[in-house]
Amino acid sequence: RASLADALLDAAVLIRYETALRPQEKHWDQGLDNQQQKIERSLHYFESDAITELSTCFDVASISVAVALGYLDFRQPDLNWRSTYPRLSAWYLDVSQRPSMIATQPPV
Repeated sequence: RASLADALLDAAVLIRYETALRPQEKHWDQGLDNQQQKIERSLHYFESDAITELSTCFDVASISVAVALGYLDFRQPDLNWRSTYPRLSAWYLDVSQRPSMIATQPPV
């Protein structure tokens, strides 16, 4: 779970770099699509296969998933992942209220 969360975050950061730092005419659309598909597959896995584990124990993997989801909220709000993955969204809503998560929330 932690490795997949890291891969999800890597894909999201690559999309951010491509869209924020490169001129529009140099965007690699296939690369952007590939990264977006990685994000979608990861979210699907967390929603369908890992939600029980995420809900059972708050460990480094859960922290990694929560951080990745927070980054998606911040950098890809149009993705609207919460409506597509309601169980994952409910989990994140609960986890994001933990004192440790609130204390380490980056300023926006």
